[in-house]
Amino acid sequence: IVPAPQTVYSHPSVGSVGRAGRGVTRLHATTPTQPRFIDIAANLTDCVFRGVSWKGKTMHEDDFELMVQRFQTVGVEQVIVSGTSYDVCVRALELTRQYPGVFYTTIGVHPAHSLEFDESGDPQGHLDKLRKLITENRDVVVAIGEIGIDYAELEECPKDVQVKYFEEQLVLAKETGLPMFLHSREVGLDFVEILERNRDKLTTG
Repeated sequence: IVPAPQTVYSHPSVGSVGRAGRGVTRLHATTPTQPRFIDIAANLTDCVFRGVSWKGKTMHEDDFELMVQRFQTVGVEQVIVSGTSYDVCVRALELTRQYPGVFYTTIGVHPAHSLEFDESGDPQGHLDKLRKLITENRDVVVAIGEIGIDYAELEECPKDVQVKYFEEQLVLAKETGLPMFLHSREVGLDFVEILERNRDKLTTG
């Protein structure tokens, strides 16, 4: 992702329920000296951004539109919504289409959700569904991700499954030429070793 001139990267909170974005950019500076940001990793499909807790309790009225106005006011001009499962990717695309030129998205399955490939009953078909989302939405899909490995999430998905579908999804990056949005937590050198043995797939981005 190439920022506009004078763009500054930061990690400000853009959520309405204490959730923080993890990277940022903006395109409509209200003053010549105002920083411009792109938030590169926002989980805006999460229910907390609609005023609902993870336990399903309504904490406040849905103020999503006000949140968008707030982050634009402080210099966040564009937001990349994170794809973390197939269903989340679909919702992220729907959200992106509601805010053209402001929201973009990534397509991929987070390591904690990698079991969805096997649970689909057709792992290759599931990968093909992700591939289709990318090819049909290239104007708003800016990266493959969030993919990787996370050994802090082994209760959600076994190590071997995480590794298998991390490598499978690297193929999408090679095919599309898109950059990757990678995830690595508590994995030691395993992450590096996986990338080294898949070096032939890391051709761009």
